[in-house]
Amino acid sequence: KLNHFLVEFNIGTAYGLSGDTDKAIEHLEKATVLEGNYPPLWLNLGKLYYQNRDFENAGQALEKGFTISSAKSPDILFMAMAAYYQAENHSKAIELGKSLVFTFGKDSFEIVSLLANSYIVSENYGGAVDMLNRLLENNPSDHQVWKLLTQSYFKNLSLIHI
Repeated sequence: KLNHFLVEFNIGTAYGLSGDTDKAIEHLEKATVLEGNYPPLWLNLGKLYYQNRDFENAGQALEKGFTISSAKSPDILFMAMAAYYQAENHSKAIELGKSLVFTFGKDSFEIVSLLANSYIVSENYGGAVDMLNRLLENNPSDHQVWKLLTQSYFKNLSLIHI
């Protein structure tokens, strides 16, 4: 029996393209055991976990794919962040969000608002206020940002300096 990671990768990818995510994941997981340093493998696996609503594993696979890839695409890191957020792993979502904003200079509305929401859910209202103020610099008339900022201040009244 041929036991090579590319065989499992291609079989898994084919199952994924045909819509059989469970079989696809099974083969891609086998491929990771045979070769753990092939970024497309981890990225495909992460996307399939995400389709199956297995958000924690999706975040881990996407983050691994990002880490071992030479390309270092912030889009992949954002997908991992979003998966962790949906898995309610807010500490990982915050870690990846801070990396996107401060290491990669990515401060789009989607990234910064997700990071701010992760801070709010984690009751780190100061972190949320910092991120929301960053959003306001680029979007001063965005009523959603003002609403979140107001909620963050009210949830932590110690931030208000009178």
